[in-house]
Amino acid sequence: MANRPLLLFPTPESAPRATLPSGFPNVRKPSAARQWDRLSPQFQQLQKAFEDQRVRLQQNAAGIEPEQVLVIETIGSVQDFANAVKKIQGFEWMGEVEGAKTPPDDDFYDERHHDHELGVQLYMIMSNQRALEEMLALWKRYKSNPGHKLKRGLTKFRDVFLCLKDIRRWGLRERLLETGLLEIWKEDLANDPERNVRFETELWFRENADHRAQRAAQIISLIEQMDGRILSQAAIPAICYHAILGELPAAGVKAIIDDPNTELTLCDDVMFFRPVGQMSIGTVPSAEETEPAGDVDTSMPIGDPVVALLDGMPLANHRLLANRMIIDDPDNFEEEYAASERIHGTSMASLIAHGDLSVQSPSLSRPIYVRPIMKPIPSPNQPRPELMPEDRLAVDLIHSAVKRLFEGENGEPPVSPSVRVINLSIGDERRPFIRAISPFARLLDWLSAKYGVLFIVSAGNHLSPIELDPSLPPLESLPPDELERAVIKSLYGDAWSRRLLAPAEAINPLTVGALHHDKAPDAPLGAHR
Repeated sequence: MANRPLLLFPTPESAPRATLPSGFPNVRKPSAARQWDRLSPQFQQLQKAFEDQRVRLQQNAAGIEPEQVLVIETIGSVQDFANAVKKIQGFEWMGEVEGAKTPPDDDFYDERHHDHELGVQLYMIMSNQRALEEMLALWKRYKSNPGHKLKRGLTKFRDVFLCLKDIRRWGLRERLLETGLLEIWKEDLANDPERNVRFETELWFRENADHRAQRAAQIISLIEQMDGRILSQAAIPAICYHAILGELPAAGVKAIIDDPNTELTLCDDVMFFRPVGQMSIGTVPSAEETEPAGDVDTSMPIGDPVVALLDGMPLANHRLLANRMIIDDPDNFEEEYAASERIHGTSMASLIAHGDLSVQSPSLSRPIYVRPIMKPIPSPNQPRPELMPEDRLAVDLIHSAVKRLFEGENGEPPVSPSVRVINLSIGDERRPFIRAISPFARLLDWLSAKYGVLFIVSAGNHLSPIELDPSLPPLESLPPDELERAVIKSLYGDAWSRRLLAPAEAINPLTVGALHHDKAPDAPLGAHR
């Protein structure tokens, strides 16, 4: 038991919501007149954008009321602003996110520490013309009398105007240019100029199901107009998620790369265009690394599974795993696997069933429920890499797999409701954690609370090489402690690009990283070349 101590979790208790000091007492803010001078051009641009959008929609999609997402950037957080937004007809709250720190300027600065950067909060709201006009009326009222008490429920708009750093449309920059999609498309086409390219379109989530369907239909139509096709679509209201998996021919992709200002990329119902997320699962172990150093506990598991593994297809008849797994493969991924390609799932199943094979310890006393969620994809290399299917949204697949465990699907009963721990040792290498929590992470947070299950998630594998200081002497001559310091220094300097990979940033799951220390014997030097 010393090698596997019990994890004791405290009883959950409700706690009051933490609040920030009101009024941002240390931050110097501009006067109402100065705010009017600074921001009136932005409001005028928003009005013009609505007019231009109305003309565009009349030409291409008659009958759809023009809307746009407004990004309201404030210095600090304005509490309960979401409730104030709902008071204005035509506004719909879309979310908030902590923005990047901003340097002080003549309008906003910390009176105690003039050189300190200031915290920024971004609020996103969907607006139509009527809602924008009402907000403009509030803005003008604020300018004429900053201390004027606004209509009941709208006082928070006065706080926003007081701390407003910027107001703008959610545009092409956020939707496409900052997601890295264009760079990935260029790389894909450089390798195969005639290939069809897949991408994920994440929509702003609409509470009304009819609105969701209407807006999705518009985006689907725009994709099809570019000779593209739709592979999958999913909406999960509990986590405010709505996405479409699409595919464009090379000609359509080249057109967007050459000029990103297309009807599709300018569609205001799209939050992000992203590359199709794919899972990073690390390197392939050698045969020697999978063999036990000593005897393995041969007692067979009994009872219902408590642990589930969502991973690749394991070798069901492996001598260390036979009769230790319950494999549930409703998608028939097994048909696409050769025995030699069942690597990652086999390794993870062995780790769960037996722990470190170099240490003799009791094996798991219950069978493991295994659901394959990865399969080999076409590749000139052998064995082919195991990845999640490219014709389905990853969030949708995981949602369905977990729901099948506890609720069943297609009228069938739950397949393994006794499960209390789910292992998910994969990470989306194209979705590092930067400020905003990914839909994948939000899904795990919600599923863990809904079904009372603990997810154990990998922090993610970064497969890029570690670049050491070129001025160092030959590595063979460095003492081990100096080599370790050099590696840690390099990792620390590259920490920004080696962040947690989705869904490791989730709050409720247990995220696990590697220490690079185990009981395995030293690998041959050739394994590191």
